[in-house]
Amino acid sequence: VGHRRRIVIAVALVVLVPKLILAATTYGTNDVVHWLDFLHGVQLSGPVGVYSYPFQHSLYNHPPLIGYYLELISAGTHLGLAANFSIRAVSSLADVASAVLVFELLRTRRPLREATLAGLVVACSPILVIISGYHGNTDPVFTMLVLLSVYVLADRKAPALAGVALALALGVKIVPIVVVPCLMVYALAKGRATLLRFVAGFGAVSALFWVPALLEQWSAIRRNVLGYSGSTDHEWGIAQLGQYAGNPPWATWLEGPGRMLVVGVCAVLPALLVRRRPRYVVA
Repeated sequence: VGHRRRIVIAVALVVLVPKLILAATTYGTNDVVHWLDFLHGVQLSGPVGVYSYPFQHSLYNHPPLIGYYLELISAGTHLGLAANFSIRAVSSLADVASAVLVFELLRTRRPLREATLAGLVVACSPILVIISGYHGNTDPVFTMLVLLSVYVLADRKAPALAGVALALALGVKIVPIVVVPCLMVYALAKGRATLLRFVAGFGAVSALFWVPALLEQWSAIRRNVLGYSGSTDHEWGIAQLGQYAGNPPWATWLEGPGRMLVVGVCAVLPALLVRRRPRYVVA
């Protein structure tokens, strides 16, 4: 196992090099433009006040943890690290951790060969080279944190730490909300004490950055973060299919209140599967 783990880590580190080269030698996509706007807003208004900053061409639709993350990125600029490099470098490093976590999660559930292959596929993914090294977003970071939460809850028997990791994931983007019911059901299946420790870790860390922001910037967070429904030109997903179909009523409904139903199904269905067949989560 140790030898296979070292192989996954070594390959992930090798693939990290071109990601960092891309991050250092390219500007990135339009997302990088928005990130630099957000960074400027945080520098002038702070990690909470940024929600009220009058951006001209960007919409700050990120959870409160990102404001503090951007403060760290700002500190890096004083050390000579360009912000557009640092943002992509963090995501690229998260990919290394994700590859190892995939290997660790599978090695006790599948043959070691399959676990190694899965870790290598994540490590070598050309899609992640583009997303992390070039595109410029935080999706790889919250993905890594979700995997970490699952790993420490299911394999390391550390529910409080699992709650902390999941809270951090939700502090990066709202998307991981769909895994919360699943992990809570699994934690409850392991006992009330496990669930309580998981919820305690999740609640304590969430409160650190959500409570100040909600108290000071509730309207902006409700509108831009919790109520965000995408840009006008979706270019992907069910909403885009609706545009191709001429924006029928079902497409308009999905872009509005219907999206909450989709989120609910995505969140509840895995939880039901875990409750009925827990071997999907643990060996």
